[in-house]
Amino acid sequence: MKYKSMEELLMAASTMPKCRIALVNPYQKLTWMSLAQVEDLKIEFICIGEENKMIGFPKLKWASIKTVDDENEAINAAIELIYNGQADILMNGLANPKKIFELIMKAEKLNERKPILSHIGLFEIPAYSKKMLFITDAGANITPDLVTKVEITKNVVNIAHILGYENPNVAIITPIEQVNPKNLPSTVDAAAISQMGKTGQLGKCTVDGPLALDNAISERAAKIKNIKSPVAGNADILVVHDIESGNILYKILTQLTESKVAATVAGVFYPIAMPSRTDSLANRIHSMALTKVLSLSEMQEN
Repeated sequence: MKYKSMEELLMAASTMPKCRIALVNPYQKLTWMSLAQVEDLKIEFICIGEENKMIGFPKLKWASIKTVDDENEAINAAIELIYNGQADILMNGLANPKKIFELIMKAEKLNERKPILSHIGLFEIPAYSKKMLFITDAGANITPDLVTKVEITKNVVNIAHILGYENPNVAIITPIEQVNPKNLPSTVDAAAISQMGKTGQLGKCTVDGPLALDNAISERAAKIKNIKSPVAGNADILVVHDIESGNILYKILTQLTESKVAATVAGVFYPIAMPSRTDSLANRIHSMALTKVLSLSEMQEN
């Protein structure tokens, strides 16, 4: 099934079997409210944090509490639950995302794996002709080099496949459409990734770049600039140059438009729900639904 709206994701999650989320540092009222409103999603929560910071935590039959001494212990406890098969998804409440990434990588290294983690936002944008749009990486890699950008692209293509996008259109975003190695090295990376896509090195997808943002999402802009590409004006995925451009775009869409978002981190064998700490109640719930769908879809494939 190809998911074409957040409502479809929520509906799918509610019809799937129960799953378990290890939730780190659930100290915020919005987090508590989101837990109280997701009984229909069939999710059990193991809420991990410092006892004195969870005073007033709602008593929910689908949420248990595990107390720890500090943030590091909370994150490590959540990771251990995943590795022991006692949880299916890791979710952040108010922990430092950088610390979560560091401890995930430490655990992966102990198992002789060195994945590249990347943040993926799945947006429902009313003003966009295709409505649904993946944006990566807005939260994990600060200044990714070409090798990292390739893995970021592979991660998002894999997530898109799981969600029913058999051959997603991937736009590698830069300020301009021409390769300019002197002043804009991002355009060189974009051209290289585009070529790798054409030779099938990124999985089943159609890739083009460098493309400016307007050309990627607006057929009108692409026509005015005489850009002929199956991706131009028709992108399913935007791969940005660095965390600055990605995070600004993410925050503009969530704070100044009526867009909805579900956020995850890809790269390891389990889904990670990673909404922004300032995301709305609804968008936190969307992230739970997305990661549940990803978790159970991947289990069925395996």
